[in-house]
Amino acid sequence: MIDKLNDREQYPEAKEDEELPSYSRGILRWLEDDIWFPISRRINWLLDRVKDNTLEIIKEGSVAGDDGNWRFFIDGDDLKTQRRESGTWVSKGTFQADGT
Repeated sequence: MIDKLNDREQYPEAKEDEELPSYSRGILRWLEDDIWFPISRRINWLLDRVKDNTLEIIKEGSVAGDDGNWRFFIDGDDLKTQRRESGTWVSKGTFQADGT
């Protein structure tokens, strides 16, 4: 399983004896704010969707774990489907590896 990225990790500040050009701090801030944070958030969002070999399809206007969402997951060699109903995942079908 892939670990989530730390989307709030800050680059280390320059040491006292290190002199960085004034534009370097601006470049680092740009990298953090406009590159690293947005990308890491998107990667973490994707990781949430496929954690534990489970893919949850989120109904429009809902969030992960809400009623009405569907999920697919692998159980042994089979692919199973469930729907969230009244706070519980309810099995709806199985695609068996042997085709039955």
